[in-house]
Amino acid sequence: MNEDQVIVLAGLGEAAPTPGGSGRTGEAMTLTAVEAACADAGLPTSGVDAIVKFSHDAAMSLQALAATLRCEELRFGLELGSGGGSASGLIDTASALVRAGAARAVLCYRTIIGDDWVARMNMPDDARPYYMDVVNYLRPVGWTGYLHTFASFYSEHAARYATTREALGHVVRQLRANAGRNPHAACKEPLSLQDYLARPPQIGPFTELDDFAVGDVAAAVLVTSAAHARSLGLRGPVAELAATAQSHNGRPMTWFENRVFAPPEESTTRHVADLLYARAGVAPDDIDSAHLYDCTSFTFLHNLEESRLCGRGEAAALVGEPDSLSAQGRRPANTNGGDLAGGYSHGFRHVVEAARQVTGRAHNQVPGAELAFVMGAQVGPTSGAILRRRELA
Repeated sequence: MNEDQVIVLAGLGEAAPTPGGSGRTGEAMTLTAVEAACADAGLPTSGVDAIVKFSHDAAMSLQALAATLRCEELRFGLELGSGGGSASGLIDTASALVRAGAARAVLCYRTIIGDDWVARMNMPDDARPYYMDVVNYLRPVGWTGYLHTFASFYSEHAARYATTREALGHVVRQLRANAGRNPHAACKEPLSLQDYLARPPQIGPFTELDDFAVGDVAAAVLVTSAAHARSLGLRGPVAELAATAQSHNGRPMTWFENRVFAPPEESTTRHVADLLYARAGVAPDDIDSAHLYDCTSFTFLHNLEESRLCGRGEAAALVGEPDSLSAQGRRPANTNGGDLAGGYSHGFRHVVEAARQVTGRAHNQVPGAELAFVMGAQVGPTSGAILRRRELA
């Protein structure tokens, strides 16, 4: 393939996550991550000609960012409003711009100030209308919040597959262990299954351990063509976008898919995963590391199944193995601790970690990783990607 049509993540950058209340501003964190990504790619910040970002964050506007970076010409400035379903959607949109010749160096980023985000989640409906469709659907039975939504999903899964709290505890235990191998994780303290089970459930099956790690987080990637990356002087391994996809499975739906298990063949996540495998020409067993949206322990468990990384009803047994999700395990996953233990980014740091894995730069490196899989939230519109190791000689 012509290298102008081969899309790579040429630069990666982060502001190391810290628990909420770090005192850093969203603007400062954004600039730290963005400048690091541009430096990693060997690109002056003025060379950025398009910016794609999440909606609903604590960062500066993309117009203010473009002015601060002194972009010579900003051809596109786009925001995606699908929350946890947006992470790979950003790089999918960026790759389309580059392939079309509409932009050459596209910056994608996400910034969250943890305490600010928690406050936003409890604001009136007009601040987060995408959550409220399903919350209003559940309100008559007394379920009115974000965790109630996932508790309803867990209840259905438990009824079908006899899923227990032990399975959720194993997710928390294993992702905490992965976070402990990442010096930049927000929540590195180890946790045993006994420690987990000692906490009484508060909402459905969930304790505070089942919810994402609140932290101050910023991450950025620079999307460009392999040809442009080479012109910038990059050599050695880079992360190629073998496949990207974003979809709501051919039909409009609410923010959270209330009928996520009925009928199962219509799962948005499974539809996007199948698109990815077909477009990349690979199978689930070919994946070396998986990076799955995990705002809750159950979200991760369900994502394993819907991404075909195990069969439906088999995730509990998989996570119950001692180190199955570790870098040396049977199914390496969320090797930086993910959103559950690493620091919540609406899943965008999963993209960064996947790129690090296939280029051999991860703190918790999977030996010989060549293919990494990224999947977003089980929401209405969601997105995913498969990254492949590529050598620039």
